[in-house]
Amino acid sequence: NKNYSLALSMYCASTSPQPQKYLIGQKRIAFKSKMRSIYNDIENTFDKFHREIDRKEEELKEIVQKIEVDTLEKFDKVFSDLVSICKIKDSIIASISEDTDG
Repeated sequence: NKNYSLALSMYCASTSPQPQKYLIGQKRIAFKSKMRSIYNDIENTFDKFHREIDRKEEELKEIVQKIEVDTLEKFDKVFSDLVSICKIKDSIIASISEDTDG
């Protein structure tokens, strides 16, 4: 296919009234096409990069939420244990007071 394009370009250049301008025009078209292709590749790479960032951000949000829930559950457990300990302490103090008063 490249050989055919080259042969066609050479033929057109040789039959063109201004062969040099024709070849320059063809090179310009090929260059623009290559630049467009490179630009599209870069744009696709950035799109993939941003999608990956968004996916990682969602994963991090889920991890942080789980940590927050786990932390709150642990805090609730510790607080509940402290309340129980205070109740036991209060009942011990009350029973000691009754023993010393009675």
